[in-house]
Amino acid sequence: CSLTSRMLTLQTVVLCIVVVTAGADTLGRSSAGFHQQPEIKILRDERQGPAADGSYYFFYETEDGISRQEEGAPQGETGAVAKQGSWSFTFPDGTPAAYSFIADENGYRVVSDLLSA
Repeated sequence: CSLTSRMLTLQTVVLCIVVVTAGADTLGRSSAGFHQQPEIKILRDERQGPAADGSYYFFYETEDGISRQEEGAPQGETGAVAKQGSWSFTFPDGTPAAYSFIADENGYRVVSDLLSA
């Protein structure tokens, strides 16, 4: 084998890899791209802050039952922001899920009936 023959073979292999990779990127997708599911609307979106002291609040809820709420404010001498909030959603099988949390000088703690003690 000559050097020219090896280079031609290497170029052919690289070209085949590029073509296969480019083709694989579009296989299995419709012309609509990634948005094959209907768009989920946001029903509520409330936001406050952050205020000058660092406190804030937000809440959102979507039409598919997802909600998220959080508020935080500086605490103690260091002014570290302590947070508390919750989130909820429904699993595909219809089971509701709800979680709440607190994050402060004692760490991050999540509470839910779905979590083991």
